[in-house]
Amino acid sequence: MRRQHVNHALTQDILENKQSSRKKDGARYLPKGEYVITYTTQINDKATPNDSGHQYVNAGNTATWKWKDHDKVSSTVEPEVPSAQYNWVQKNGNWEYGQNGSKRIRWEAQINTASDKFDLSNYKFVDTLHGEHKYDETAGVTVNYDWQGPRRVDNVEDSGFAYNADRSGFTFQFPDNAGKKICSIVYYTTVSNSDIFKNTGELQCKEGNCAPQPGALLMRWYATSSTISC
Repeated sequence: MRRQHVNHALTQDILENKQSSRKKDGARYLPKGEYVITYTTQINDKATPNDSGHQYVNAGNTATWKWKDHDKVSSTVEPEVPSAQYNWVQKNGNWEYGQNGSKRIRWEAQINTASDKFDLSNYKFVDTLHGEHKYDETAGVTVNYDWQGPRRVDNVEDSGFAYNADRSGFTFQFPDNAGKKICSIVYYTTVSNSDIFKNTGELQCKEGNCAPQPGALLMRWYATSSTISC
C-alpha cells in the first residue's frame, strides 16, 4: 500500500488556531490569504495504472471549496504511479576450504532485497564463469527463499536448474509460484593456479519480454588469490 500526499487548500488545525483566525459577528473566520490543506491517503492494491503505467485511473481525489457569494471551485488530482526502486542482484564471494582441504570460493547472489519487489516468476538467473575455476558440483547449488530454508536444485529433476553443456555456467528459472520474494542462490567454485577468477551473473526475462525489464544489470565479480572484490 503506497502513501500519496495531496495538497488542496485549508486544515482543521488552521481553523481551530485562534491566533490565525478572527471573529466577526460572533463567528470565527480566516483572514484573506492563501491556505493549503495537506493530508495523506493510502493507495491500495486495487488502484490501476493507465496504459502508459505512469498514472492511476481509479485513485483520483477531488476537493470542492465554496464560500459566501462565490461559486464553488473544484480541484482534482490524479496521482502518478511512483517509480519502483528495485534491488535486482547483490553478489559476494568469500574464500574458504572444502572438506578435502582444497581452496574454493563461496558465491552468494542475493536477489530482490529492496522494499519494492518484482515477481521472481518472470525471471531466470544466468551465471557464467571466466578464468581458471569451475563449479564444485559436489557442494551443488542451493536456492533459499525468504519463506523457506535452502534447497538444493542442481540435482533435482524439473527444478528449473541446468548447467551449460561445457559446465562454464548455469541457468536457474524461478518457479511460476515464486512471487515477490527475497531469494539467495549459493554455489561454490574450485580454483586452479590462476590469480584472477571472474564470475558474471545477471537476471533475464524467462520469455524474452517481461515487466519490469531487468535492463543492463550485468554484474561482474573478480577474485584474486588473496582477495575477492566486487
